[in-house]
Amino acid sequence: LKQPRSRGAFVFAMSLARCATVLILALVAAQKERPDRETQKQYSECLLSGGTRESCRTILGGGQQSETGEGPPPQPEDEVLERLEAERGTPSALAEQLKSCDYGEEGDTDAEKKEAFKECKDKALESLERLRGDEVKPEELERELEKAAEESARGIVKRCLDAATTDSEKEACFNSEEAKNEMAAISGRDPSEFKADDMREAMREGAASGALAES
Repeated sequence: LKQPRSRGAFVFAMSLARCATVLILALVAAQKERPDRETQKQYSECLLSGGTRESCRTILGGGQQSETGEGPPPQPEDEVLERLEAERGTPSALAEQLKSCDYGEEGDTDAEKKEAFKECKDKALESLERLRGDEVKPEELERELEKAAEESARGIVKRCLDAATTDSEKEACFNSEEAKNEMAAISGRDPSEFKADDMREAMREGAASGALAES
């Protein structure tokens, strides 16, 4: 096999491999009742924060994690289902972690802000490795951050589209400054780098992943 000739090719190959893994897990778990997206997010947040699969498992069963050990009874282990829900909930959970991260103070130089974001990314990397129980390459982290930014922006654009009543209002949703700022905060890029086509692509990917989740 030929080795990837560029970083872009490597990231693309890794993305394909991870998509294939998620697809296989989805097909295996297709007959099981699906937790909703908020439950998936809460489960991933629990794992990202250092919770064990045993302690976080109650979330998938409709309960909340209990630090005292009291609460819902333990849920039966289902490794395939748990891996699938963790993968699905990771983008939203990472987005929340990055949005709540300290990116420095007003008046900081660009270099200081860049360093602050790097520290946030390092924490996100540690969280992702904790969730997966394995090393995560920088290229994989970049893809996960991209997915997190897209998912966060998708929610804003969708709410805008639901409220829009004219074609011009709907078109304006794809140029939402709020959505662009959200993607910038999560990805570390400048809001001006995001265009309407990026928002449309995020919506298309969301529709595709939603169809897979319901299969």
